[in-house]
Amino acid sequence: GLHIKLPDDVEPKHAALFGVGGVAMRCCRKADLRIGDQFLVVGAGIVGQLAAQIANAMGARVTLCDVDERRLAVAREIGAAEEVVAVGTELWADQIADARFRAVLDVAGVPGMEDNLIRAAEHGGSVLFIAGRHKVEYTFNLAQGREITVKQNSHFDRSALDHLCRLVRRRLVTFAPIIQDVVPVAEAARVYDTL
Repeated sequence: GLHIKLPDDVEPKHAALFGVGGVAMRCCRKADLRIGDQFLVVGAGIVGQLAAQIANAMGARVTLCDVDERRLAVAREIGAAEEVVAVGTELWADQIADARFRAVLDVAGVPGMEDNLIRAAEHGGSVLFIAGRHKVEYTFNLAQGREITVKQNSHFDRSALDHLCRLVRRRLVTFAPIIQDVVPVAEAARVYDTL
């Protein structure tokens, strides 16, 4: 099953986010990161923030980008990303170098950005997409010429939860700066609808 026994030293409100954290863990593991690999995380929401921390713990050199300055401030506070970059479609080319990253994880899901993600990956690198998309479109010859591997990721497994819990216990991954609010279970539907 998709459950683990929660150790006493793990905060239950942090464990409530282990599902999305498990998605970040699975994405980082599928990125097959090695020490020193350049890893671009596009989107500094919960999954992006956690992916940056997990990739850092794996030894990758993380660049985290987003359009939201508040999210970027949280990333700077956490300190897992070596570079925290403000981007938008008009700033992308100035901020994100072509062919720099061994792996690119897109957790933002902005339509039309696929070719930019492919350009950011080095020759033979990978671009990872997570669930929640209806359609992904990119220029085949652009990816083929760079021999890019496109990977699709979804959900998590028990192994991802186990590894995430281990990193949390070792204080290599933190949830505290990411949590914006704690609400009673009765309000969960309202919060979900808001998200």
